[in-house]
Amino acid sequence: MAATTQEDHKNEQEDIWSILPSYHMFRSTVSLSVFDVGDDTDDEDSYFPPLYSPSLSDSSTVESTRSSNIVDQPLLPAKHNVTNNMLSMKNYTHNEVSSQFAVDIQFIRTIGEIGKPNELVDVSNCSFKPGSTVNGFFTFRNSSDRPVKFDHLYVMLEGTITIGTTRKKFLEMMDMSASWSFGRINRLLYESNHSNDWSNINDSDGIRLAIGPVRIIKPKTTYKLYFTFKLPQRLLDTACSSQCTSHCAMPSSLKTEDYTISYNVSARFISTNSRVLGTSSDPEYVIFKEACKEIHVVSSSNYEEEEEQLEKFEQTARYEIERGQLLRLQAARNVLSIPLEYKGSLRKHKEDSLGGKDEVTKLASFPVRKRFFVSKVSMKICTPRKSYFFKPGTAGQIAIPLTISSSTKPSVKSFKIQIEAVTVKGPTTAIPIEISHKFIIRELDAGRTPIVSIFSKLRQEIEQLEKSVEDFQADRNLWKTLKLLLSAAVDVKTLDVESHLSSSSLEKVNSEFRQSLVLSGNLGAKFCSSPPTFQTCNVCRFYILVVNVNQNTKLRLPLVVQ
Repeated sequence: MAATTQEDHKNEQEDIWSILPSYHMFRSTVSLSVFDVGDDTDDEDSYFPPLYSPSLSDSSTVESTRSSNIVDQPLLPAKHNVTNNMLSMKNYTHNEVSSQFAVDIQFIRTIGEIGKPNELVDVSNCSFKPGSTVNGFFTFRNSSDRPVKFDHLYVMLEGTITIGTTRKKFLEMMDMSASWSFGRINRLLYESNHSNDWSNINDSDGIRLAIGPVRIIKPKTTYKLYFTFKLPQRLLDTACSSQCTSHCAMPSSLKTEDYTISYNVSARFISTNSRVLGTSSDPEYVIFKEACKEIHVVSSSNYEEEEEQLEKFEQTARYEIERGQLLRLQAARNVLSIPLEYKGSLRKHKEDSLGGKDEVTKLASFPVRKRFFVSKVSMKICTPRKSYFFKPGTAGQIAIPLTISSSTKPSVKSFKIQIEAVTVKGPTTAIPIEISHKFIIRELDAGRTPIVSIFSKLRQEIEQLEKSVEDFQADRNLWKTLKLLLSAAVDVKTLDVESHLSSSSLEKVNSEFRQSLVLSGNLGAKFCSSPPTFQTCNVCRFYILVVNVNQNTKLRLPLVVQ
């Protein structure tokens, strides 16, 4: 186990104590190492938490009636506790040693209540939205003639992103009433408020609804425990270390060739290796038996992104380069001090060389024959600067208005609509900045691979300055962000869209010809199973609508797939 400093323990303890609702949850989750702490008694009294009563003094403080140093011991770093290591634990679910122990998960329409019938729901045919509840129960039966002892039982709803062989959890919820804890936690207001009441509670079908204070599953016995989860509207801010707004949105369930975003409800019985195999002492925790069922989550269609973040970071990097160049100039002139002032000389990318905020404009040319020679005449192609939206399952018809201006009658031989699908993946490191359609379009218009090309060049320039200028050292936070950005893989795929010219009109205004066109396309066939537009810390997906005019002129517009 890796060594940790006292400061690490202190910081993690402060963070966790600020959110833990009870001693039960502390003992059942974050205080547990991936190795058994040696609590192997079957005495029911040893499982109860400390009892609290008013102090005999005049103060309003309370003190424990049972001495315990568990609360005072430092917390384990998160990477070493049980819940964060379940994906890497040995799993005996499909092993012979657990063959007589069965676990199953069922979903129901409303919150489960004792003694009332349940309406089952097939989750393979329905979707859940952020803010909705996921209700159900799981059953487990020990068919053997021997009692089965376990150490922990966790009932959880988890969200994971899988890129290649790398899996990362972005959501982890635990139902403490369905999971095993030191006291019976009431689910509903009318249930008994005696947290240590372990009487035999049976459902309408006669199945036991409580395990009891001793972590033993009785032989030839079936149990049922209800669970309820409420999907959050957004992830916690701590889900993104860079606190990017879009990274904390609940992503939709996805399955592609490159990555998967999934939500699962699971019930896991945790035991030790020695207990499962019946061998000598082996304190490592393992999964004795688990059941896991996937649910489909559809996030909100209101996609939002913050613009200018990458542009501002690029400006910061260019300022660092200018600072290094000035320091090099100082050294070359042997001048002791030259004020380093930012004079706004950084290259600033305009929205478009010709268009303004309201339109996208490109220049193109077409040949015109004049008696004995052919000349080229320029024309200006404009379209409103706007984002287009598409929701899979709809017809997907889009209409893109174009205006072509020229000194002579414009000659347009071909029109075509394409889609550029841009995927940014960071399997092992987090993408530290929000990415915008605007930045991607700027890079694609310049013929560069988004993110990779521009920031690779800036990194090389900074590295050269650090090597050649003795007094220059770039900001460490800038270096860290550059490293994270360049560790991401960027992939751009181009898809052709069935398109046609739906209307056209020509007029002459003063000495200029102006042709108005509407180019129509059908996105339905291309995006019936495509991922929506989204951003997370590890994977992002963007779409760019491309209008091709005469094959070599491209106008790019944001496309949001909902």
